[in-house]
Amino acid sequence: MLADLINIIPYRYRDSIRRIPLVGALQRWIFKTAFRGNVDFRIKDGPAKGLVFPLRLPDDKLFWTGLWEKEFAERLASATESGAVCLDVGAYRGYFSGVMAVQGAGEVHCFEPNPENVAKLERLAKLNPNLSLQLHQLALGDADGETEFVLMAEDTMGKLAKSSFQRERSAGSRFKVKLSKLDTLVSEGGIPLPSLIKVDVEGAERMFLDGAAATIERSRPTILLEYHSGPLARECAAFLEACGYRIEWLETDDPKSLADEAVGHFVAEVGDRRTD
Repeated sequence: MLADLINIIPYRYRDSIRRIPLVGALQRWIFKTAFRGNVDFRIKDGPAKGLVFPLRLPDDKLFWTGLWEKEFAERLASATESGAVCLDVGAYRGYFSGVMAVQGAGEVHCFEPNPENVAKLERLAKLNPNLSLQLHQLALGDADGETEFVLMAEDTMGKLAKSSFQRERSAGSRFKVKLSKLDTLVSEGGIPLPSLIKVDVEGAERMFLDGAAATIERSRPTILLEYHSGPLARECAAFLEACGYRIEWLETDDPKSLADEAVGHFVAEVGDRRTD
């Protein structure tokens, strides 16, 4: 089977091999011509190994080969402790939720307000009944109630209307979604204290942190965050450093030089973890 031939390349070499111009072009041609349509595929290598994931081919070739946001996914996998309570804030299609789940998390709470993505997450949970994927159809931010959600150019991508990310670009439809502070959910017993949080909220990162400040202080979770501008990255890092966190930047050695439109990731960790 052609899929087996592709996956015969050892995982540790795949990312470097696909960046060789001629080889990368050949791989893209193979996927474009030989793999088309939708398929439920059990990922064979990488941080999500064992996860059955719905693919749209040829677009999803990096999920297929286990290379989707490789460095970030590997860091997320290494931060996942057996039996841990993990949050995927801005779960999208659930790949990173799946990474945490297959790495042994006891509970993975997936937060996603976009109805189209919610349907994909429900499908993911059905395909992986052995994994503890718990879906919450709401956005997390700095208030409780409702807020306006805006679909972006790709209709599976969206953001809170208050987000500063890509404000200048034309937006798609707008609709109301449920909004909650993480602190409210935890204080009311809706979810347990987390030990690991992945955040990808399209420019609403600081809003999320403001609504999660008490939880962060109580449980000191490891946080893997995708930022959506240089100023926002520095602001979020400063917030967490003031809470006693150490910041590791994944794509830069100089966060002061990040451009206004920069998108990247950092890992925030502390030495102590509380569960009271």
